[in-house]
Amino acid sequence: MTRNSPNLVAPPVGFHSVLGEPDASGTLNYDELVVYDNNAIRPAYLIIY
Repeated sequence: MTRNSPNLVAPPVGFHSVLGEPDASGTLNYDELVVYDNNAIRPAYLIIY
């Protein structure tokens, strides 16, 4: 997706998440990945300062 979709409450059929990528004509300001199932989230790194 390249535009905001505030009414989207679930991913499209056949998908588990939605990827938002900004482009010149879209309304997104930064890359984002929306995952709708907490069990599908896996941390890849732990950064400690």
